[in-house]
Amino acid sequence: MDTVVKVAAVQAEPVWWDSAATADKTVALVGQAAAEGAKLVAFPELWIPGYPGFMLTLNQAETLPYIIKYRQQGVAADGPEVDKIRAAAKEHGIAVAFGYAERAGGTLYMSQMLVDADGEVKIRRRKLKPTRFERELFGQGDGSDLQVAQTSVGRVGALNCAENLQ
Repeated sequence: MDTVVKVAAVQAEPVWWDSAATADKTVALVGQAAAEGAKLVAFPELWIPGYPGFMLTLNQAETLPYIIKYRQQGVAADGPEVDKIRAAAKEHGIAVAFGYAERAGGTLYMSQMLVDADGEVKIRRRKLKPTRFERELFGQGDGSDLQVAQTSVGRVGALNCAENLQ
């Protein structure tokens, strides 16, 4: 028997340069998706605190002040921003996949997290190899976290932009 699962793909802007405010916006969008019947809501790569588009328009010397500011908005995988999202997933009974700039040690990673409808983290992973200019800002993952997880909506995996080509 086939099962139909309604999925919401978020096409919105984060609250640029503000991880805490973007986490709050995420919670609101999770609630909206759940109210409209979605069982999984997916947010883009680097949703928190937003994709560093400045790296596309500025030269390397001009990016330094922006890199400093961006790094300050990095999120810890066990930080308050993630805790809010996990609580929203549990409250609304919806799985949530989102990308974020993960601050770990002295490095920033392009990370993804999949939180199930019970608020439990099912996948926490880092982009294998940031592309071109992304390497100025982000470290690379090691592949040990590539997985597919059993969730309330079935088996789910995740890749960041261009990883299917690498």
